[in-house]
Amino acid sequence: MDYNSITNLYWSDSNQTTIDCTVDFIGLGSVPFTASPIDKEPHGKKIWNEINNGDYGSIGDFIPIDSA
Repeated sequence: MDYNSITNLYWSDSNQTTIDCTVDFIGLGSVPFTASPIDKEPHGKKIWNEINNGDYGSIGDFIPIDSA
């Protein structure tokens, strides 16, 4: 899957094993996406690598959800 941009990057867990972001896919538009190093899809692995290479800027900190 081809895409134009990746924005709104932040760690989705405290162990920094996944990254939540918004991917602007060609033909689909902007959709929420969770990038993971163990993604089975080629575009998922590519997105993970590009994010971690700094291609789309810094990754925001994980912010825990208050369960109160």
